[in-house]
Amino acid sequence: MKPARILALGGLLASVGVSACSGAAGSAVAPIEVRPSPPGLPSPTPSPSPTPSGSPTQAAPIVTTYRIPTANSNPVDIVAGPDGALWFTELTGNNIGRVSVSGAIKEYPIPTAQSGPIGITAGPDGALWFTESSAGKIGRITTSGGFTEYTITGPNASDEDGPNFIAAGPDGAVWFTADPNGIGRVTTSGVFTEKSTPIAGVATGEIVPLMIVAGPDDAVWFTVNYGQEIGRVSTDFTFAEFPLPETHSIPYSEADGITAGPDGALWFTESTIERNGGIGRITTSGSVTEYTLPNAHAYPEGITRGPDGALWFAQSVPAFFGKSAIGRITTSGAIAGYPVPVGGSPTAITTGSDGALWFTNGNSIGRITDPFADTSGIATLLTK
Repeated sequence: MKPARILALGGLLASVGVSACSGAAGSAVAPIEVRPSPPGLPSPTPSPSPTPSGSPTQAAPIVTTYRIPTANSNPVDIVAGPDGALWFTELTGNNIGRVSVSGAIKEYPIPTAQSGPIGITAGPDGALWFTESSAGKIGRITTSGGFTEYTITGPNASDEDGPNFIAAGPDGAVWFTADPNGIGRVTTSGVFTEKSTPIAGVATGEIVPLMIVAGPDDAVWFTVNYGQEIGRVSTDFTFAEFPLPETHSIPYSEADGITAGPDGALWFTESTIERNGGIGRITTSGSVTEYTLPNAHAYPEGITRGPDGALWFAQSVPAFFGKSAIGRITTSGAIAGYPVPVGGSPTAITTGSDGALWFTNGNSIGRITDPFADTSGIATLLTK
């Protein structure tokens, strides 16, 4: 079984640990306050959100949720597939799910029982690749539902030290993070290479690599659980680490999601119990800027580049702290938030082939439209 800190993120997996490296903290705009949606998550349930201050007068964003057929499935990660649909992992449901842009959901049971699927990515071979965190395997599923499973052969192959998240790399392979200190690579034919990171503390299990993404510099970037730094690994497994100083503006934060932004930098989320969470930006040379979220005890988790050139993030907030929401931040640091229906707990988010934002949300999949986005060409971009 995975450590509790990993399985707790958004009620499923722990948010990971990073803060500011250098650069001044950015400014933030107060979130938009609206009344929460009615209780329950009928399928679908549209929930209008307000127009951001200073924006053109247009229809407000609409949040829609689609209930997953398997009860208590705990969806974790979501990605746009090559078939125009969205694909997601079900941690306790032990399924890979598919939802069409019209909201039709189909589930595919993973051959290995209790495999603990967490991360998922669109691979370079037209299939979806995912991690089996409790089975020490990397899985592959075709868009027609055919499975192949590869047992990890590296140092982190046991069910106690399994893979966490996964991303298509810049080299035609798939890269993943693994407990307690591994970064792995698997070719589309199932050949593994895995190395231990040089990051202090990983060997004792105090911190672990978690989220991972291909950067704009032909390297792979990852967040570090409780490590207060961002890591980088080149395709020849040369590591670089960017420690985040003790004087950072969001102390004791946990970095979680990471994505390549439209500005040539990497953007990541930070959450903290003590203070407001935030959104971080790191250049490929290691310079960090932070933007503090205006609401206390925010738990921003997954983050993605939206079709409008902004960054969108899933914000899971415990009920006694406030509302869960989907957030948006521009590359200049302007922040807006859109509440999700009561009972939701957004964790991961991605842009769909329809130009909408799709996210995992409790036992449902959510969709939010952005009326201010220019979605021209987005379907072609995402389905190449």
